[in-house]
Amino acid sequence: TASPSMAAPMTTALIAPKFAVIGDAFVDISVGPLDTLPAPGGDVEVSTISQGPGGSALNTAWHLASQGVACTLHAAVGADRMGQMLRTALEAESKVEGAGKTLVVLGRDATATCLAMFGPRVDRTFISTYGAAKSATMSELLPAGGVDAVDATHVHIGGFYVCKGLHGGLPAAVKRLKERGVKVSMDPNFDAAGEWTPAAMLSMIRGPTAVDV
Repeated sequence: TASPSMAAPMTTALIAPKFAVIGDAFVDISVGPLDTLPAPGGDVEVSTISQGPGGSALNTAWHLASQGVACTLHAAVGADRMGQMLRTALEAESKVEGAGKTLVVLGRDATATCLAMFGPRVDRTFISTYGAAKSATMSELLPAGGVDAVDATHVHIGGFYVCKGLHGGLPAAVKRLKERGVKVSMDPNFDAAGEWTPAAMLSMIRGPTAVDV
């Protein structure tokens, strides 16, 4: 009989992480570099104005997938050119799984868009329209079977303060996910209203509906 020191080491099978990211998808428009913001009625020439995919949830899903992590994105866009641009970019340039199927198109609102102005002597300044990212509900982002149909080991919520339409459904969704053994994390991002701890946020950080991270 082998001594304890000679025994074969025990091994534990590792389960590959699988993420579902729920939240905001934006078109980001960057303007700069600026030396100063234009005066009212004025015009300033800049070297670059660019646009591309953005938003807390979209960025998280994009980068997870680029690192080889299985990941889906559940977000909403409008039935407009900006929304089509995001869909095309996700399908053609990212490794996010099934983005064409999980990116919901809402005809009632425009695609969320953020204009960012920046420069060496200019504080980064934003102008945003939240559109579909703000109005989409949990039942719209997860229409077939709700959270019970989410196939993931980890659910991440991105852009909490932007996604006000999700607030009503999030507590029950988080509670159910945790009952299933799914880890839940959240990146609240920036609260433009300056409230920071509305009732919806308190439910995400306290009690049985609180996120894990």
